[in-house]
Amino acid sequence: MRTSKNLLLSAFLTCALAGCLVACGGEQGADGADGKIGTPDTAIETPQTPAVQADWGHVVFDNDDGAYMLIDGREELQQIEDAFEGTNTFAEVDGRLERCYLAESSDTALLVFYFGNPGFANEEDILSMIKAMKGSDIHTEPVLDDGTKIYVATMPSGDSQNVLIFEIVDGEGLYLAALLVDSAKPHDGIDRISFTDGSKLSGYLAGNPGDSSAGGMRIGSDRNGYMDIPSTWITFKDMGDVDPNMIQYADGSSSIVSMLGIILSEEGYSGTAADYALSFAEALYEDHDGNEDVVDLNSYLQALECGLDSYIVATEWTDGTFMYQFCIAGDDRMYYIACEGDEDTALDMAFNVIETFDPAA
Repeated sequence: MRTSKNLLLSAFLTCALAGCLVACGGEQGADGADGKIGTPDTAIETPQTPAVQADWGHVVFDNDDGAYMLIDGREELQQIEDAFEGTNTFAEVDGRLERCYLAESSDTALLVFYFGNPGFANEEDILSMIKAMKGSDIHTEPVLDDGTKIYVATMPSGDSQNVLIFEIVDGEGLYLAALLVDSAKPHDGIDRISFTDGSKLSGYLAGNPGDSSAGGMRIGSDRNGYMDIPSTWITFKDMGDVDPNMIQYADGSSSIVSMLGIILSEEGYSGTAADYALSFAEALYEDHDGNEDVVDLNSYLQALECGLDSYIVATEWTDGTFMYQFCIAGDDRMYYIACEGDEDTALDMAFNVIETFDPAA
């Protein structure tokens, strides 16, 4: 299985890079103006498509207005695979391009691949591809009304975020839909995709690509406390070994807020919450102090607007990531909050903790 996974991952990563060329149009672009796609040497005719709603697995693509040209002939699809280096490597792992939709008014494209090898139809391979492709583990896993799990991830490319949708076909194979977004019209393709239970793809993304923060929202729980974050952030599941009570939100790129309430009695701790918070912060500081990837390390005591005190451990990492870890002393528990991301976002989230955190909603 390990060899098979490496083949699939290698093919996928190569194709992901090639896919960006499709979205950007390569040298000529897929603008639909002349009804052709590809480079001058590989251009093929694209048929005009009647209004139709297409679906595969549990994904629905709304093309009722006929704004997207459909390419589903095997010969034409093979020419697309041949035109862009990397897509034809899918054949080595029992995968192929089943259909392609091209927007006539922009460079947005939707490519639907199917892998017929049941050996790839598992969560481990999907998460490995997402992590290797993105360089992080931020993604969402919506579960539909009938229990079907979908895996949604974004692939940053220039000013846009291309979207990847994975669905396991039980005992058969794997669907991969790659939505390659035109940064000038980021909403159109995303807004057309939904799932068979009526939920929208946009609900599982950190706002539409190209859309800045629009307002804020209150997140948290009675166990973990509450705070404000931008309304465009989304819940996600960290692939690491994290406490099941932890709440995590991400901006769809590389910034994360994690919240966890640690109840002292459950830990068998008989001291005060302030003592526990201090010892926890000291352990964090000691762990970071011996890490060669940490380039700057500070700690300090901070009073929050809600009246509680917090020990903060602030770190800067060699990859440019900043992290602020709060150890907040409550009544019967310690609230742990971690804000990580680029310098500006991590600092903004840290101020959000200081100004908006409260044990009560």
